[in-house]
Amino acid sequence: MNSSDLDTLMKIRSSREEHARTEVANRQNEVLQQHQVLEEKTGMLNSFENWKRREESELFHALQQQPVPPSQLQDYRNSLTSLIQRQQQLTSQVIEQQQATHQAEQTLAEAKVKLVEKNRAAVKCRELINDEKELIESGIQYQEENELEEAALTQWIFSQKAQDNGAIE
Repeated sequence: MNSSDLDTLMKIRSSREEHARTEVANRQNEVLQQHQVLEEKTGMLNSFENWKRREESELFHALQQQPVPPSQLQDYRNSLTSLIQRQQQLTSQVIEQQQATHQAEQTLAEAKVKLVEKNRAAVKCRELINDEKELIESGIQYQEENELEEAALTQWIFSQKAQDNGAIE
């Protein structure tokens, strides 16, 4: 591998790491939003339950203060049934939101695990690239040293031949 290939590989690893970091940030925002919605829905349920208690009490007191014809008693039952159904709807919404919040938290945890994996891969890649670059540099130095030795040896051989030729003449 040449240096350009190693740099490209590092850019890919860094890009993956950055993507994982962005994913974690997005998931954290999603979890915060889910928690806010959950708080809103829980607040709505609590407010409704308080209001329902007061409403039930008022309806009950109204029934106690006068004789109740059957039609008014049926209206009372319908009102109570309506209040109970609304409370069940709100409770169901809170439960669904709790599940959505839990799912968002799990997705965030998974994204964090992936980020850790990408970080480790990027660190390992950097280490490998640095090792490879050191090998390339040491190989270049070795080659330069060999070339210098060959040049020195060649020069020595030529000088020896020149001396031998001078001695013969």
